[in-house]
Amino acid sequence: MVTGDFIQSLTRRRKDVALPAGETCLKRELGGGDLVLLGLGNIVGGGIYILLGSAVQQAGPAAVVSFLFTGLAAVCSALCYAEFAARIPVAGSAYAFTYSEQGEFLAWHVAWAVILEMITGLSATSLGWSNYTRSFLDSLGAPVPWFLREISLGGFLKLDILACIFISSISAVACMGITKSKWLSHVATASKVGALVLVILCSFANADAQNWEDFAPKGHIGIIQAAGTVMFAYSGFEVVAQCAEETRDPKKDLPVGIIGSILASTVFYTLVAAGITLMVPWSEVDLAAPLSQAFAGHISWMVKLVPVAAIVGGC
Repeated sequence: MVTGDFIQSLTRRRKDVALPAGETCLKRELGGGDLVLLGLGNIVGGGIYILLGSAVQQAGPAAVVSFLFTGLAAVCSALCYAEFAARIPVAGSAYAFTYSEQGEFLAWHVAWAVILEMITGLSATSLGWSNYTRSFLDSLGAPVPWFLREISLGGFLKLDILACIFISSISAVACMGITKSKWLSHVATASKVGALVLVILCSFANADAQNWEDFAPKGHIGIIQAAGTVMFAYSGFEVVAQCAEETRDPKKDLPVGIIGSILASTVFYTLVAAGITLMVPWSEVDLAAPLSQAFAGHISWMVKLVPVAAIVGGC
């Protein structure tokens, strides 16, 4: 009897997880366009400003194919999120979906997996922001002050002060509420997207087809490895589903925001990867700051513009 009650408690589901229309303590401020921009701002960044260098070193110019494959997989996942978000339009995303359909035990594990994903993603983004800040200051001949440099904690452990400042700033913005943070998010997204449009135009203007003669230097294995690397770059779209209780018409707007942001980010990722690998040989693409360093021998003002866009956009 005790065992049966224990198993039943692990598998119990919340049938009332979906709120009646209008019953939420949060302000419904977001429309479909806001959600697309929010998702695009969360997705675009790490995959281009940070992970592009790793993907190109793994697959060469064929990193373009890796981004397309990963985008297709992300769209399949996004369709599932969109279906759940339309049926269960509440804050909580994957946790709420699992609690409603599979029970409390699996939902508990999913919740911790989501927390781990957010911690890992923010850590990578903050380190990328820190690297671009250093790159920008170095280009101005003003290196980072000593009190903002990395602190060695022994062995391979280091404390990045600039990354900590970035995380604290993002937390402060999130605490301002959706009305104010929405516009700050739009400004950051516009900064990143504008810079990427310039990157695409300038890189294709300086393209050299000879750089694609050896399109897949490491074969299909490299393409698959790069696809696994850049999958991490698409992890921001589920943030849209977490805004269900702040969306004016969640059943209509959430699917638009989730799928629209994935498709838009895939286009940007693919075009930027194609442009950079056409402009410079794939073996010369920098790991830490792939975009800004790619323009070092071509367009000097882009070397300074890209870090500024990454810094303002929160990378």
